[in-house]
Amino acid sequence: MVELALPNLRELYWEPQRRLHLSYAKRQDDLEMQLLRSLVGKKLDKLEILEDANQVDPIPSRDHNVHQLTEELVIASRDVKHMFLFFMVDARVFFEICRPEWNWERLESLQLTSSLLDPPSDTNSMLQRADYTNNMLERAGTVARKMPKLQSMMLRSAVRENAGVFQYRAPAAWDRPGMIAWRASWPLEIERRVVDAWTPVAAQREVCRQPLKVCCRVLPW
Repeated sequence: MVELALPNLRELYWEPQRRLHLSYAKRQDDLEMQLLRSLVGKKLDKLEILEDANQVDPIPSRDHNVHQLTEELVIASRDVKHMFLFFMVDARVFFEICRPEWNWERLESLQLTSSLLDPPSDTNSMLQRADYTNNMLERAGTVARKMPKLQSMMLRSAVRENAGVFQYRAPAAWDRPGMIAWRASWPLEIERRVVDAWTPVAAQREVCRQPLKVCCRVLPW
């Protein structure tokens, strides 16, 4: 059984092994689940997981267990100060799994990746993608209300070569209001419902009474 029997552990950096063989994938899944479950109650200062994002070499998919894996990561996030998950799970699923009664009392920063931030394949799919993306950003804001110490959240595109970032920054002083920003190689109009979801998050930090700042910028392709 995989278990972290290190009572003084404060930071964990993990790069999961590539899933090169389907026959080994199930065993690897079981070991990863055991490791994640052992994190509950550890109260880590930092958890960073970077999975290989190579899009060329075919590897066995996580589709069969992605919900269970994401749920274990969400549970682990409730005891962490800083969590960075790159390519292992999708931010959309992460926020969907979060329950209304859960709280993240220690979490100060969170970074996730999502395929919804990748550029749409064509103009026809852009409107649908924009709607799905705003849904995720609204949900993220709703969940963030349960994170009273949150200083920053960053959601990135799931492919390294594509530029797509949504960022929340908490108010830092009376003249530095909270901010949500969209920077990507494709345009997205942040809808009013997203702003309304994030406004109470920034309002939890009483250092600034100025309204939440919204920034959108299209980057060169």
